[in-house]
Amino acid sequence: MHHAQTLANQAWKAERAQWIGEWHTHPGGQPVPSPFDMISYVRHLEDPELGFTQFLSLIVAFPGTGAPTLGAWRITKHDAQAVDIQVVAERD
Repeated sequence: MHHAQTLANQAWKAERAQWIGEWHTHPGGQPVPSPFDMISYVRHLEDPELGFTQFLSLIVAFPGTGAPTLGAWRITKHDAQAVDIQVVAERD
């Protein structure tokens, strides 16, 4: 946590960049929010310093075989709704 905070502080000082999320893995599972994820999301939504009313959660799952899968979720205090997302890769 200390290392991540140091990086966030450096980004703020250099470019006024702000933290907008966190990440972790979902190995072997589906790209859906876990019960632990939902507890964490509600904690963020109830944090007055953050001031969020909703946010987007992107979850990449690694099923063990085959390609990783991506899930996108609109998170509010009351629910998580799957949303469509378009991934665009830049090509030279």
